[in-house]
This record gives sequence, structure tokens and C-alpha cells, in this order.
Amino acid sequence: MKTPQIKPDGDKIMEIENNYQALVAALKLAITAPTDDKARECIEMAESFAATLSSNDVERAKDEAS
Repeated sequence: MKTPQIKPDGDKIMEIENNYQALVAALKLAITAPTDDKARECIEMAESFAATLSSNDVERAKDEAS
């Protein structure tokens, strides 16, 4: 199932196809969020995506997002 496209990197449009990609996007959005409230929302989403992945995939996603 594909989710709507988002813009985590400026003008770059990313089509999210799985929870790994969703985690990377949520982490990038949390880092660049304009407010603490928006960052917290992204972190909550990231935590829910991370719960479905292996610890290795979560660590890889963190590296990719930074």
C-alpha cells in the first residue's frame, strides 16, 4: 500500500512504499520541524513505524535520516 507523497527534503518528492521509508521520512521531518509540537508529532509517528522493524533497520534508518 502506498501512502501519499511528502516532501521531507525540500523539493524532493518521495513516494513511501513501506514502514522503513516511512520511518526515514518521519525522522527527517522531526529534525526539520518548525516547532517542538510538530517535531513531537513526527517522533510519535517514527516510533510507531520503528516498532514494526528490526533493530538493525531502525539503526540504518537513523543513519539515513541524519
